[in-house]
Amino acid sequence: MEHFRVEPVYAIDLHSGVAHVIVTISYIFSGVVNRSQIESAVNVLIQKWPILGVHLRRSSLNVLEALIPDARHAVLATTFYVTSKGIHQVETLPARTSTITTQRLSRNLKLYFEKSQPTLEELVSSQSPASQLHVSCLADATVFAFTFAHVIMGASAVGSVMRSLASLLEGKELLDELEGDPWVDLLNTAPPGANSNLRGWSTYGPSDFLASAEMERIDLEQDGSISQRTIYFPPSEIAQLKEQAMKELKTLGLEVPFLSSGDVIVAWLYKHFYGDKQYDAERTNRLIYALDAQIRLAESFPPDKVYLKNTQIFNATSNPIPPGERVFLASNWLTFDFGNLDISKVIKPSTGTGKVLDIYCCIPDIPRCSGCITFRDQDGGINAVFDWAEVNWTSGSIAKYAIENTVSDKDFTKPTPGGVNGL
Repeated sequence: MEHFRVEPVYAIDLHSGVAHVIVTISYIFSGVVNRSQIESAVNVLIQKWPILGVHLRRSSLNVLEALIPDARHAVLATTFYVTSKGIHQVETLPARTSTITTQRLSRNLKLYFEKSQPTLEELVSSQSPASQLHVSCLADATVFAFTFAHVIMGASAVGSVMRSLASLLEGKELLDELEGDPWVDLLNTAPPGANSNLRGWSTYGPSDFLASAEMERIDLEQDGSISQRTIYFPPSEIAQLKEQAMKELKTLGLEVPFLSSGDVIVAWLYKHFYGDKQYDAERTNRLIYALDAQIRLAESFPPDKVYLKNTQIFNATSNPIPPGERVFLASNWLTFDFGNLDISKVIKPSTGTGKVLDIYCCIPDIPRCSGCITFRDQDGGINAVFDWAEVNWTSGSIAKYAIENTVSDKDFTKPTPGGVNGL
């Protein structure tokens, strides 16, 4: 195609279980941003980073390829939804509670999609852009929903896009894209004769993936409909989880100098998802923890440059994954600092604070017991969003955390100026 360059899509192994995934990450800000300012910022952004106008196609060998436009012909597909209503009239936001709670929220999809979230094959067959921005303009809030094909980029790229949009809205300059591809140099450091199936890039082989999918189907029949819930961890509970974990590690004779909030939250989730006896004990459970390479390989991904392609690494162990093994897939977004983005300088007076009220993510077609630790709020509380069978959320050891069973008025923390409370 004229005005496009063709690149292979190789960042995620075809049998990783997430190669087909479309992800939507949405920032809900308190306050109103002028639509014309947003449109102007988007135009500058796409000219600077034309990869945001990428399309996908399949080659004659049925291999995915990325079509990246040149800057003059790049377009970031952007749609708008406008309503005179306030955020609490059209959407249910997570409650900040004094104890750990799981909360089932009914989401208003008009805020995040013009029509519906596309599938990967729909993007390919329709030749639609592989990344799309949907902006909702409310009476007291602004929502930026960024949808993308996971084979192209990950959550870290969305963080870069949103920080850059905020900078442009304030009249600041954008960072330059990183030239070249660090992955080429990193992979060339492998010693001669090394196994090319690098750990973390080959989570499943084809037959294992099919076997796992079949067992997932059986589990779905057993457990029933899947429900997404937000799990809220207040700061006091996070501190307690860290203290308890450090004591347990010391008892085991393990000297661990530091545990992150993400570490203890993933451990808590794994324990409560698979710690009960409702599952067949003969089948093993596997934690797959998605990590971001940019933070761990700072020399290859310098912070003064922007790299928008995928930098996700799976921490798969060297032990082979048995076919049919249950999977707990967790992605920790706390390192991207989504919750601290502030657009108060461009908010219309008296409409809001410019602070992040919520980060909503939509990732369909992933295994149950999968999800993301999305963001840390202004008070230090942490939100995570996971999929599980609805019957499991309200039974077993995790049932006591279901907000509909446990929370009274005294359990809610005080509302912030942004008005994040209120179911």
